[in-house]
Amino acid sequence: MRLHGTDRVILMLHSDCGAYGGLHKTFNGDEALEVAHHRDELRHGYGVMRGAFPAVKVECYFVDFAGVWRLESGVLQDSNP
Repeated sequence: MRLHGTDRVILMLHSDCGAYGGLHKTFNGDEALEVAHHRDELRHGYGVMRGAFPAVKVECYFVDFAGVWRLESGVLQDSNP
């Protein structure tokens, strides 16, 4: 990241992701549970990126069948001590 002068990182997770086992297998079709899990994952990723690269802007998105949702920085920072 430093080599290429990266100033912005986009983290994205999507609904029904096979890497997580999918909506129905892992979350028993519970969309709210899936969203909460992915929100926590994005919070974690945000914290890791900001810790390693404090000058880099980090944007986090969750994509489902209804649209694209951006997690605002206040939501992301709440879980980071």
